[in-house]
Amino acid sequence: MKAKDVKAQLESLLSESRYMASHKDSDDVFKSDAEAIEEALNILHDYELQAEQVRKDNEQFHVAAKPVRKNDIWLCPKCHKRVQIRYTHCHWCGKKMGWHK
Repeated sequence: MKAKDVKAQLESLLSESRYMASHKDSDDVFKSDAEAIEEALNILHDYELQAEQVRKDNEQFHVAAKPVRKNDIWLCPKCHKRVQIRYTHCHWCGKKMGWHK
C-alpha cells in the first residue's frame, strides 16, 4: 500500500469517526478515534514535507552539475554566480560542482 492510499484510507476513517461521534448516543470512543486519526494524518503530512526537503537537499548538495563557462568565467549551474575552478561546491548556494561531467 502506498502513502497516498494510506492517506485516503485514513481520511475515510476520519470522516466515518466524525460522523459516528456526532450522534447523541455515541460514546467517546469515536471522538478518540477521530483525534488519533487526525494526529496520524498530521504525522503523515509532516513526513511528506520532510521527504520533499530531503529530495531537494540531495539534489542541491549531492547531485553534481557541470559549471557553465561564460566569457572565460566559470559560473554555478544553479545560481549563476562565479565559482572557482575545482571547488567541490558553489560558495553561494551550495550546489555540488561536477567538473568532469
